[in-house]
Amino acid sequence: NEQAVDDELLRQLVPALPQLRKLNVKHCARLSDRGVQCLAQLPALESVALRGCPRVSAAALLALRHSVAPRVLDLRV
Repeated sequence: NEQAVDDELLRQLVPALPQLRKLNVKHCARLSDRGVQCLAQLPALESVALRGCPRVSAAALLALRHSVAPRVLDLRV
C-alpha cells in the first residue's frame, strides 16, 4: 500500500534490516527527504526504486547517491 510507507516507518525499519539489498518504495506519497536519508544507514543496499515519490527532492537523491556510492548500483527515480 503506497500510503503505508512514510518517513517514520523507514526510520523504524532500517536498523532492523542491515542485510536489505533491494528496496522498492515507488509511488509513496508520504515518503520525504527525511525518510530517504535513513536509507544511507543500510550497509548492503544495492538498489532503490523511488519513482513517483513527490515529496522526495533531487537534493535528497543526490545526497543518497553520494553517501552510498558505489554500493548502490541502481537508483530508480
